[in-house]
Amino acid sequence: MRQIIIKVDVTEGSTWFPLAEKPDLVWRWGITRRPPEDAEPRHGFNAQMEDERHDWLWRDGRFKYMGVGHLTDHVWLVLQYDVDAPEDEATVECTECQQELPISARFCMRCGTPTNRGA
Repeated sequence: MRQIIIKVDVTEGSTWFPLAEKPDLVWRWGITRRPPEDAEPRHGFNAQMEDERHDWLWRDGRFKYMGVGHLTDHVWLVLQYDVDAPEDEATVECTECQQELPISARFCMRCGTPTNRGA
């Protein structure tokens, strides 16, 4: 697994910026100072797993963070690549339309049905 750490200014709302590769997972670091290079995000402890298409987007080499409802001027994000999830946890299936979704999804991207994860 690889990861990079970026600081995102949220004072202007969400904006697109260059990012060559789509991350597998995006975590919002829960502490206001920069996370260490070897940070190990744990949901609900030191970070929050952010939902693709709800909190962030990646398209054509550009990244957009939209989880801006925070009382701060910036957030630290830990972007993870080459994440090896156990096969039985790699995806979740929508109970309504059977769309295969990333394990981090809270809502179906096709029909909007809530999953039983997060929230």
